[in-house]
Amino acid sequence: MGYTHYFYRKEKTDVKIWNALCQDTRILLESADIPLTYPGDEGDHKGFLINAEEINFNGSGADAHENVYFPKDFLTGDYDSTDRHERHFSFCKTARKPYDEYVTAFLLLAKFYMKDDIRINSDGDVSDWQEGIELVNKIFEYDVSLKEHGTFEREEDPSGSDLDFAEITFGIHEIISMDEFEKSL
Repeated sequence: MGYTHYFYRKEKTDVKIWNALCQDTRILLESADIPLTYPGDEGDHKGFLINAEEINFNGSGADAHENVYFPKDFLTGDYDSTDRHERHFSFCKTARKPYDEYVTAFLLLAKFYMKDDIRINSDGDVSDWQEGIELVNKIFEYDVSLKEHGTFEREEDPSGSDLDFAEITFGIHEIISMDEFEKSL
């Protein structure tokens, strides 16, 4: 349990989309005004990991919680839960620690590039995402806005419900509309 962001995404990511996401994620994380880490064989390393296979980062020390582990392609057996659109389930618990704003900003970038290949949900509401929205708007000038849909029932746990973002827009480019969201249910 704990404050968590959830995402369903397609098994494979096109290399051009991946490269663009990695480039913008690097710009985002290089702008971080807090220390970030990523796991290694001999403990945590300073900074973040972005390469051809994965994006991986966390807060540091007492401000760390769970890593954002976002592989380019899911390996068979990585995640057993998929939605009806064959998107694989993953999540990151941040416990609202300072690196959460970079997690939400990263997920917004993922949505920008991956479009309908990723669905984002959160225990938080739009106000909890405000710092991440402001980061993306400041650094990339995307003019992001979020609209809440309310709650959804998680397919892997129908008894649980969390916030679902029905509409995420980037300037005039609409990523997912309310109609598209309702059709996906």
